[in-house]
Amino acid sequence: MILIVTSLIGGGFCVRNWLIDKENIKYKAEQDRIALYLVNKYEGIEKIYFISSTENQLAGTHTVKVLLNDSSKIFVTFGDYGQGNYTVRYTPSEFSLDKRESPGDELSLNGIIIKYLGE
Repeated sequence: MILIVTSLIGGGFCVRNWLIDKENIKYKAEQDRIALYLVNKYEGIEKIYFISSTENQLAGTHTVKVLLNDSSKIFVTFGDYGQGNYTVRYTPSEFSLDKRESPGDELSLNGIIIKYLGE
């Protein structure tokens, strides 16, 4: 009986950890997509630090606060994970990067320092 209870508890922890790992992978993948979006939209990005994330359940959106190059703060809002429909907002006095003349998706994250949420 004790063996069965112990097995059930252990199995429950394994499933819980698996679900948490699955969520963390989803969050990191979205942060990678956001980072790539920002690198392709703004010039001169060398560092990307994800600071915080909030969810608006009523609107069905997520907002991530990001610090670029230790000085430029920007907020990225999106709907469901993986869709890539991003809206950005910032305070001009707290943002000093220029938009690319022809934004695209040809650039990569190679050489960019990224600090993800929870690191």
